[in-house]
Amino acid sequence: NELLGDLNTRHKSIKFELEQPDEQGYLPILDVKLKIRPDGSISHKHYTKAANKGLVLHYQSHNLTVQKEQIVKNQLRRVAELSDDQHRQQDLDKMRRKLHNNGYPRAITD
Repeated sequence: NELLGDLNTRHKSIKFELEQPDEQGYLPILDVKLKIRPDGSISHKHYTKAANKGLVLHYQSHNLTVQKEQIVKNQLRRVAELSDDQHRQQDLDKMRRKLHNNGYPRAITD
């Protein structure tokens, strides 16, 4: 790509890369995977990098309960907002599993 080559000559410490869609046609951008459907609409779902260890503040940590409740609320809200209707439930279920794996009881995550 000519533009990419030109950008990479601008500064020796800055190198740009061209991302390609995955095998399903999704392109990851920050916490979202985007796909342009054949009809021109955009499909989007929550994205977590492969390097993510699945850790959040453990429920048994010595933090205020209100802080831990806010973690649950914010994580679930963020996933719900980043996912379209087609992917929302699946993405929320994945986030709930992540929270359960970090000690959060179902009474808080459901």
